Amino acid sequence: MQTNSLIALIKREAPDWTRAEILDLVADVQLIMLSKPLQRNRMIDTDTGLDPVLTTTSGTYSYYINTSNGFDYDALFIESVYSTASPETSYNYDESIEIDGTDVYTFPGNRDNAAQVIFKDNPSGDYYIRCYRKPDTVSTQYTNLMIPEWWHFKGVRVGVLGMIELVEHGTSKNWDQFEQKVLPQFHSEMNMSAGTLGWKVGSRGY
Repeated sequence: MQTNSLIALIKREAPDWTRAEILDLVADVQLIMLSKPLQRNRMIDTDTGLDPVLTTTSGTYSYYINTSNGFDYDALFIESVYSTASPETSYNYDESIEIDGTDVYTFPGNRDNAAQVIFKDNPSGDYYIRCYRKPDTVSTQYTNLMIPEWWHFKGVRVGVLGMIELVEHGTSKNWDQFEQKVLPQFHSEMNMSAGTLGWKVGSRGY
């Protein structure tokens, strides 16, 4: 379903809301649905098959994981930061080489900014970043969603109507359904379907 068609459908059920208001809610619901590390959104260096690399500069402690720093996409989540990897241990790295939370701080992205890494000590060289991409900004009704189309009606629509009902009535069965059924099913399916994209949930170990 195209985004403009989804908005038109929702507007039939919520006629007092403008298309622009509904568009904003569609963007919010998409971010909520993707606000969890999902294998489908894993950022991978297609030249190496490894996690993408952040090149640091001595004296610079803070980095956004975004296109300005050489990544293919802006990141929404950072799962880990580590310094050594090889094709044989791709995604199944030695835990002893991972930089833990006492050495590096990671912050998730939001609608305006990409995820961020801040090093506690002066960084040196390259670091692998295990991360998940941020969805494209839903700027117009013709922007394609990153949510698969079969989840537009049973997922995004339910979440948007739930938000509208909460605003108008303070309670919503649609929102309850969205939180209790839609999100768990969506997250489960997105990780299971990673296998069809050549990924495997958990370690790849090849």
